[in-house]
Amino acid sequence: MAKIENTTVYPIKTPPSNDDYFVITDVEDSNATKNCKIGDISGSINIFETQVTVPSANILLIATNMFTLITGVPGKYIVPISILAKLNYGTVAYDFGVSDNIWLTTSNAGANGCAAILGSTLNNSADNTTIGTGKGLANGGFAAGESLVLWGVGGFSNPTQGDGTLTLSIQYRLVQII
Repeated sequence: MAKIENTTVYPIKTPPSNDDYFVITDVEDSNATKNCKIGDISGSINIFETQVTVPSANILLIATNMFTLITGVPGKYIVPISILAKLNYGTVAYDFGVSDNIWLTTSNAGANGCAAILGSTLNNSADNTTIGTGKGLANGGFAAGESLVLWGVGGFSNPTQGDGTLTLSIQYRLVQII
């Protein structure tokens, strides 16, 4: 049997998907060699990743309407680890004000959310992959069971134009405080 480091026999797959298999040693079954799915491993160590695309219709209403990114789980807090946002420019740039913040938050936390995207970064007339954000734990106001949302908290007006989409890649944990 070839060594795993032999990439000719075992080519590298980048990135692996949650449905790909992983070889493990089962210590609860006399060290038998078995396999499992990568998604099962990430779930057992409580690290999840999701990618959500926010349509332009929702971005145009973000100051007044929340957009759900991750649905709440009863009794658990959604704790973001890292967030990467990418603007996928359409044909018309948005016209957010320079001080408009779009928060990744919950309805209770409001502007105490875990991260913010400066609305003006969406005023680009090209795809933008440099919008990286992630502050870790929230400042306060999160409640167990709440959904993580994108929301233009703070009283600014919705943009009057724009047709691009926003794609967010979010790594997070589900935490239960006993």
